[in-house]
Amino acid sequence: MTDTLSSYLSARASMNEYRDKLIVEYHEHQAAASEIARVLKSDFGMKTIPKRAAKKRPRKRASSTKVEKPPTQVDAKKIGRLQNLLIKAKDELSRTAEEVKSAHRQDLRIRRRTAACEGGWVTPSTPAELHVVSATFPCCR
Repeated sequence: MTDTLSSYLSARASMNEYRDKLIVEYHEHQAAASEIARVLKSDFGMKTIPKRAAKKRPRKRASSTKVEKPPTQVDAKKIGRLQNLLIKAKDELSRTAEEVKSAHRQDLRIRRRTAACEGGWVTPSTPAELHVVSATFPCCR
């Protein structure tokens, strides 16, 4: 056991020494490269090694044959619920459209009456104003 442990520790120590040696060599080469770049820049006014251009990625092309998905089956209960919701939404939409139309017609009637009474356009915007207008102008009742 101690023999295995000592061999491991010696291997780890030699590995650390080798790693430190490689780091020192790397820094020496980096210093030499920066010195060369500085001299070339001062002599020629340009950078030594241009950076690589980014690689262009190929475009993803749409497949010429389109794969059709099989139709999904929806149970009849779900279809019935959706149809009922659609019918209710249509009814509500038609009711609100009718209310808007009738409110617009009422507004036009009030404008015409007030214009006829006073000779100018008076548009009551609230029910209280409508009451005042109808009390002021008897023909607007």
